Amino acid sequence: MELIIKVQDEKAPFLLELLENFSFVEIEKPSATDEEPTKEQILADLKQSLIELRNGTLKTRPLKELLDEL
Repeated sequence: MELIIKVQDEKAPFLLELLENFSFVEIEKPSATDEEPTKEQILADLKQSLIELRNGTLKTRPLKELLDEL
């Protein structure tokens, strides 16, 4: 079974140390790609997308296609 636990940053070291002492627990630390983007990264991506949209280089798709995917 896989389990995701969200813990306050200051409590994480204690919980990790505790769990590592159980032989039946395997801890998989998140990779850099699993982390949420920062506000600066989101704004930079939006700015880049807006530039691509204005230049006509942004690949778009119909709204119906997007809704069908959901």
